Amino acid sequence: MATIRINDLRTESIIGIHKHERKKKQPLIINITCTYNSTKSERTDTITDAVDYDTLTKKILAHVSASHYFLIERLASSILEIVMENKKIKEATVHLHKPQAIKEARSVSIELHAQRSR
Repeated sequence: MATIRINDLRTESIIGIHKHERKKKQPLIINITCTYNSTKSERTDTITDAVDYDTLTKKILAHVSASHYFLIERLASSILEIVMENKKIKEATVHLHKPQAIKEARSVSIELHAQRSR
């Protein structure tokens, strides 16, 4: 099994329940960890046998940038759904940070995890 980590992916989105949060995109930081069986890609050295993290990242960035969710729980869940669309991925964790959520805190974050049934 291999673990892929996408660290500190930076983007912006309309996110939040307050009136001022609905007017302007806010910065977000996304960390994604996913595992898959890399045995075939290790042998073939072919991207079609691996998890294409570049394509995955572009899809997530496009989705988040266009989204208008109220809760970070929902946004994190939608990102996790995108990750798990790739049937090669056996399990994944999404950790979403909202740095401007609370002025006195570095960020507020949520972590969600999914695992395929055996």
